[in-house]
Amino acid sequence: IGLVFNPPRLPELDVLAEAEKPLCVLVPPHHPLAGRSSCTLVETLDMKAALLAETFGVRKLIAGAEAASGLRIRPALVTDSINVAMHFVLAGCGITYLPAFAVSRQLRRGEVSAVPLADTALARVPSRIVVRGGRPRTGAVRAVAELMAARMEAFGVEAA
Repeated sequence: IGLVFNPPRLPELDVLAEAEKPLCVLVPPHHPLAGRSSCTLVETLDMKAALLAETFGVRKLIAGAEAASGLRIRPALVTDSINVAMHFVLAGCGITYLPAFAVSRQLRRGEVSAVPLADTALARVPSRIVVRGGRPRTGAVRAVAELMAARMEAFGVEAA
């Protein structure tokens, strides 16, 4: 069983559950964007940003939005670690782009603010629970997938 954000549809994977959430710009609580109900990618272009490496679904989303708009983000940092990107924001060095559910603890503690991106390609991004195609869906697989979908913030459950 896997949980993936913005995955391509692959014939070798069966989707057990799916939900859509916006990609967000994560900013320190004192940032001018903090508290806004949404913003666009273009509004963030002049800000120092930490981007995830090109292998991440988030980066592929941003690259698609860049290509569609003709805009280009010039990152201050590129990393293969969500934790490093988040600490870039926590340290007040700039912004990053992640779904809010990836930083739910920091949001609950008020350490960061998540502002949903309103751009069409970024406002409704799928998260999926998947299994390898053609494999039997045992009771255990179904139960775990149902539990994940029922309790994970990526699928609409509010954090406690």
